Amino acid sequence: MADPNDADERGSPTVDRRAYLKFAGAAGLTAGTASLLGGTAAAAAVDLGEEGLEDGDTIDGYLEEHFTSGNEVHIPPGDYDWNGGGLSGSYSNAALIGDGEPGAVQLHHPEGEYRYNAVRAQSGEVRLENITIRGAAGGEEAKLRAEAPGSDARMVLDKVWLPDGVVDGADGVGLYVGAEHAGTIEFVDCYVEDFSDNGLYASAPGGSYDDAEGGRVIVEGGLYKNNNISNVRLGTDDSVAREVTMVHDADSPPNDGVWNQRNLRIRQGGENILVENCDIYHDRGSYYPVELSPLFDGGSGVIRNTRIYTNSSNQAVRSHDADWRTENVHLTGDGNFDIGVPASGTVTGSDAQQASKLPRIPILDYEGRGGASSPGSDGGDDLPDMDPHLVTFISTADAGEASYEFTADGPVTPLRVSPYTSPSGNEVRATSNFTVDADAEDGPHTVNGSTGNGYGDAYEVYGQVTDVTVDSPDWMWIELDGEEVSEDELIAQTAPPGEDGGDDGLTNALVIDGTVSDSSSTYSFEVSGEVRQSEELTSTPADASTWDSLASNVSNGKVLGIVRDGVDGYRYSGKVTSMQVCGDAAVEFENQE
Repeated sequence: MADPNDADERGSPTVDRRAYLKFAGAAGLTAGTASLLGGTAAAAAVDLGEEGLEDGDTIDGYLEEHFTSGNEVHIPPGDYDWNGGGLSGSYSNAALIGDGEPGAVQLHHPEGEYRYNAVRAQSGEVRLENITIRGAAGGEEAKLRAEAPGSDARMVLDKVWLPDGVVDGADGVGLYVGAEHAGTIEFVDCYVEDFSDNGLYASAPGGSYDDAEGGRVIVEGGLYKNNNISNVRLGTDDSVAREVTMVHDADSPPNDGVWNQRNLRIRQGGENILVENCDIYHDRGSYYPVELSPLFDGGSGVIRNTRIYTNSSNQAVRSHDADWRTENVHLTGDGNFDIGVPASGTVTGSDAQQASKLPRIPILDYEGRGGASSPGSDGGDDLPDMDPHLVTFISTADAGEASYEFTADGPVTPLRVSPYTSPSGNEVRATSNFTVDADAEDGPHTVNGSTGNGYGDAYEVYGQVTDVTVDSPDWMWIELDGEEVSEDELIAQTAPPGEDGGDDGLTNALVIDGTVSDSSSTYSFEVSGEVRQSEELTSTPADASTWDSLASNVSNGKVLGIVRDGVDGYRYSGKVTSMQVCGDAAVEFENQE
């Protein structure tokens, strides 16, 4: 049997450090969801839109009728009233899937009312995907309960988001796994915030209860934030927390008079528990970033390649006599860096990577930041009749929270569909942790945002970027139309042509004329100042070859291009320091300094 602590055996994803793809337009199409119940009995697909469900309707009756064993039910993007019906019971080979972008399907439960739902996988796979439940819960023991009582069954919650927590004084759990869980349950990119009795409470199957079945729990990615007692709570054999972001940065989470702000809590003595490549952000003066509870004996596990930011006077990892250890843990902050179990490869000081408060995939925070309900996220019919620039802010793989701000003199459209991936293999798209402020629809737009962990944010900018600041240049860089640029180059290269066809300060001209030859010519040159392609000096005939339609590569004062039937022209400052032409194209200079 494979060692569960072996990342390769557990399917730890490899990083595909692909080079950037040249931006060729943002295709805003959302792929349809194919059948997701692979490896199980064939499921009957049901589209609730075809059954009559419309945006704004009450969804309970549709769920009660169609979400049954053997059905794969799709909810069209939209906001639906939901009173708690149709999302409870034991199922076999069933799925309930919200279509569209992450966060596009929202079920609105009445604010402050009691909510308890239990979804159980009896056999095969049962899946809940891309469903956001809105409305702070009230009453006693409110929760969304999910488990697999069948020992061979699998329960999957993928992008199930609970952003609103509970009302003050209510006793509520975000996601709960009961003691009778015997199979496997996976929480993938889930989001749980502001609950009073644990965010993800998944230790019960490992307890000493008579009905505790010891089922495995796997947590992959996601954000668990400001949940009282603990953000994530595990304790069964072979359980995993991988690439999970856990954050405590609020003075006090919702509570019933008592609070205890742990981030990760191991509550039971499960064997071979793995915590890997997580971010634990603990901006509190007390409590444990990682608590190995004194209420259990025995058990074993490892915390490795994980970043902990702590301002707590308590130990970063609480002492315990069980067979636990840490490997390559990075510690930052002003708190206690003591690790109370055997530790190797610990990194502190300037070499330590700081834990990020941001999840590895963008997750909406529903306060006007990203998503279909936010300003400027969908473009619209009133955008200027011009080709926008693609402006992206991309973080390094080891980045914590990297922030940026820029102002454009025209509209800015956040892109929710990634035009390309970062070198870390992660999506570059603006669907989280940003705001767009505009005085008028066609006036200046100011964008504030942040990202990290090798992700990036992407915008279509209609007009010139007039000001830009990157707060953490060691963690983040800027790209314009797929090419890396400095802050000054972003401003210069998005400026409109002046009356003389050039930008302010770009008074020199260089023209490569391909019309003098019947063959293609490639060229490259470098200038000591700034350079941009000039629309006025560039011409491409309607019947030009495909070579002339290829975009030139302009970056950091260097240009690479090809011409045949057209003319490529550039404005620049400084001097041309090198140039090479392969072919018979003519080269002309004007106002060479």
